[in-house]
Amino acid sequence: MRVITIKNWKAVNAVPKALKDVKNILKKTYKAQDCIIDMEKGKFRAKRKLAKQLIDSAFSNEVFVIQYPTPVGKTLLSLANKNRTILLIHDIVGLRYQDEKILAKEIKILKRFPYLIVHNQKMKEFLMKKGIKSQQMYCIELFDYLYEETEKKKENKTLVPRLKDEVALCYAGSLLPDKSQFIYQLTEDTLTFPLYLYGSEVDQRQLNAKIHYEGNAKPDELPALMKGNLGIIWDGQWDEVDENKGYKNYTKYNTPHKLSCYLAAGMPVIVWEKSAIAEMVKRENIGYTVRTLEGIKNLNLQEYSVKKERIKIFQQKVRTGYYTKRVMEEIRKKMEEKNR
Repeated sequence: MRVITIKNWKAVNAVPKALKDVKNILKKTYKAQDCIIDMEKGKFRAKRKLAKQLIDSAFSNEVFVIQYPTPVGKTLLSLANKNRTILLIHDIVGLRYQDEKILAKEIKILKRFPYLIVHNQKMKEFLMKKGIKSQQMYCIELFDYLYEETEKKKENKTLVPRLKDEVALCYAGSLLPDKSQFIYQLTEDTLTFPLYLYGSEVDQRQLNAKIHYEGNAKPDELPALMKGNLGIIWDGQWDEVDENKGYKNYTKYNTPHKLSCYLAAGMPVIVWEKSAIAEMVKRENIGYTVRTLEGIKNLNLQEYSVKKERIKIFQQKVRTGYYTKRVMEEIRKKMEEKNR
């Protein structure tokens, strides 16, 4: 097996941990060869290296895993041995930014591959409407979040809310106003609980007194540092005014990596009731769903201890690579059946 990862990120950024974890899980489980395509060293050089990898796949029975999206088009990707190549989708750019031209190009790429790892059933249904066959797609359900906890790291995980004044919220991710508008819209009347922020690009001058910026942190350290007992997964405005626009619309289809981060930390979550992950959160009883962030005031905290206990099952799974290994085994079995 060979796993191809495009390197195009800064050292301290939550985005690449999902990619790094996938390649590390595949290296440990299948002794996969790790191929990193470094875009920071020049696009031409990177594309040439990628082309060599794809040509190798065309003359090999080796399984190739390409972490998608890639900064190349269908012409270059057509070099791959499609019957032995898996595209693991982290993002669909055209869907995320509601750009139909980009999306059309992506759909043409995705249609070429018989093995696509998608986020969840909602994303799968969306792609089926775009002409991708159901049998091409395999749902990962959750992204893994490799993490090892020491006794020292457990010190911050003792607070269990019983009264409303004990509730403390956490949000980890991009703090840019265009993505996380809600942070700057929340007043002390709208949200009466303290909220701890972790990330970069925050404008602290616009925050109300109950919102506390705790700085940026490396993803591998974040679960131990996060204060609070409920993790917020939210994009866009605090209400539903933008439900069909931008980042909030994208949450109807994607499984955000921050969900895995909260699970790795053992923290129940709060999610938008129309998001793709809301069904799982309710089914597995690992958090709360709300229509707007003001709905957090009305949470039934008597259920918190049950949710906290339920989290432990998922905490262990995401920390050890369960979901990546499960979906890979499902595809490997299908490949073997086709090759008989």
